[in-house]
This record gives sequence, C-alpha cells and structure tokens, in this order.
Amino acid sequence: METPNDDLLADGISAVYGMHDPLTLQRERQQHAFDILRQNAERYLESHAELLQAVGLDVGIDVRFRPAADAIVEAADGQHAKMIVMATHGYSGIKRWALGSIADKVLHATTTPLLLVRAQAES
Repeated sequence: METPNDDLLADGISAVYGMHDPLTLQRERQQHAFDILRQNAERYLESHAELLQAVGLDVGIDVRFRPAADAIVEAADGQHAKMIVMATHGYSGIKRWALGSIADKVLHATTTPLLLVRAQAES
C-alpha cells in the first residue's frame, strides 16, 4: 500500500538525481547554458572588435545560435552589410567534405560582397 510519504520519497530521489525534471526546469537549465555560451562568445568577439575599431573600422557583434552560414547571411541582410569578411581555413578534399565549407555556403546564399581571408596557420 502506497502512502503519501512514498510520493515524497520518490520526488526527493528524482530531484537529487535530476530524473523526471519538469519541462520548465529543463528549459531553465538549457537557457542558463545558452546564456553562458552567449556571454563567452560576446567577450571573445568584443576583444577582437576592439582591435578592429582601434584602426577605424565600424564593427558590430551579433551572436546567434543557428547553423553558421545561415546566421551570417541573416545577420548581413538584417544589418544591410556592405561586405561580409570571413576567415577561411582553406580545407580541401575529404576534410572539406567532412567539415563542410561555411564560406562556400555563404557565398552561394548571399548577394552581399564576400571577402575571404586565409586564416593564419597554427605554429
């Protein structure tokens, strides 16, 4: 025979082990993780933007959680960008096929001029 204490015990065990979390709690955890990712991305981009702004370039930061090529084209269109500048690693062959080419996808999805800069090789 179940007692009200059995329900409390089951709820307590579920809470401790994270099992059967309500959907709202799962969403809050996911939102918290996205907030941390966004903050880290913004800090990283701000440090690079400051270098470009120091030489007189108008730089904006826009962090989005979408496939990279889609986010780049969407941001450029939404901000009426005059140019998209991207670093490319210049992969070819199997590595390019396996990793995909964001630059290639952007090139085929936008009418905005695109400047590709070869990324510096790691030493």
